[in-house]
Formats: sequence, structure tokens, C-alpha cells
Amino acid sequence: MPQHILQYITTNQIGLLVLLAVLTVGVVYIIVRFTEGFRKVPLIYTRTGRDERSHFPIRVNQAGMVPIIFAIALITFPSLIGQIMAKRGS
Repeated sequence: MPQHILQYITTNQIGLLVLLAVLTVGVVYIIVRFTEGFRKVPLIYTRTGRDERSHFPIRVNQAGMVPIIFAIALITFPSLIGQIMAKRGS
């Protein structure tokens, strides 16, 4: 990774480097917001004689880190297959 960053700097492609950095930060922000997000389901208690209202937080992403782990596996799978095929061909 540092070689690629240095290559962008030496070839005067700073704009592309900044764009990639902004997109990376944006994707990380969206993933964190989605992972930590929750919905407030309203609860109404009627047995107490008063109308007490509260909410029950339910996570948007119930699976936690599992989708991220599967996404990484899906992204690295084609590269792994390509490496295996390249070794068989030589």
C-alpha cells in the first residue's frame, strides 16, 4: 500500500489519492453507522394505571460482524482462485 501511495504522489495524481481517501473514510463511516444503528420500538405499559411509554432498542444489524466477515471472504475468493489457476498453468 505505501508503494501505491508513493506512486500517486510521484506521478502528480494527488486528486485521485484524495478521492480514494475520502471514499475510504465514507465507506468506513457508513459501515460503522449501520453496525451501531438501532430502531426504537415503542412500548406502552397499560397495567400500571398510567400511560407509561418507553422504547425497546432493536439493532439494525442483528448479526454483528458476520456480514463483514462474509464480505471479506467474497472479495478475496476470486483472487484466491486466480492464484490457484496461475500456479496450475505454469
